[in-house]
Amino acid sequence: MSIDWSKAPEGATHYCKPHGMWHKAAYNPFRVWVWMQNAQDWELQSKERIDFWLSQGDLSGHNLLERPKKPLTQAVFNGLPSEYRWAGVEASGKAYACICELIPKQTWLFAKDAKSAIRFVGEGYDTTDWQNSLIERETGIPVSKQNQVVERKESITDVARSIEAARVAEKSGNRCATCTANICSVIDDCYVQRAQEESARVAEQSERTYPHYFKDVSGVDQIDVYAVLRLFEVTDPCLQHIVKKALCAGKRGAKDWAKDVQEIADTAARLIELESGK
Repeated sequence: MSIDWSKAPEGATHYCKPHGMWHKAAYNPFRVWVWMQNAQDWELQSKERIDFWLSQGDLSGHNLLERPKKPLTQAVFNGLPSEYRWAGVEASGKAYACICELIPKQTWLFAKDAKSAIRFVGEGYDTTDWQNSLIERETGIPVSKQNQVVERKESITDVARSIEAARVAEKSGNRCATCTANICSVIDDCYVQRAQEESARVAEQSERTYPHYFKDVSGVDQIDVYAVLRLFEVTDPCLQHIVKKALCAGKRGAKDWAKDVQEIADTAARLIELESGK
């Protein structure tokens, strides 16, 4: 039986022949999500249903076709900013890109520089010898030139952020007492400095009070839900499912807010059942 995996929804790990549906499996403990026909998201199946499928042989190796593993190639860098120069695969088959080198520890990848954020770039990759899967981006540009490009981009970004901070402060009337010139086309140095100092003070105070809620993402332009889960080390599939729905409740166009919240509650209840049964 030939399966067109290009039609598989994101995250699919298997195709079930008896059901004619895509499956997503997780282990320790064993759980199964199913992408129902005409569905817009994964649905976590109950333990009773999974046990029934197992008893019927629906989840046997003959009926459950595993998704072919893809090799990690230079194509993984397509669409990523030029500063992302390294990529690798974890034991789970998920791939991540980073500005600096990645180091394998246990079953995960960590940035060699702890301050560099890691970006999720896909899953379903070949995990054979995953500890040595690290590849470097081929740009044809000398490393010294690449460093200059990164430094210049960071410099421009810092200036843009300073200007934006000053404009926000201008609207709120939070202006430096020593500065009297109007800010129309030129932003005063002291004015920008005041905005930066205020922003840093608030951030430092919040980080000091609640450090566990803060993660350094200064090395990326944008971040997706998978990177958030990775940064906060959310590894339980049920919790991952809850966070994903909570971040976009009612905003995905498939289900309304009430439906998403109800499914969050259902998944949380299932998690409690699983933890209680340990």
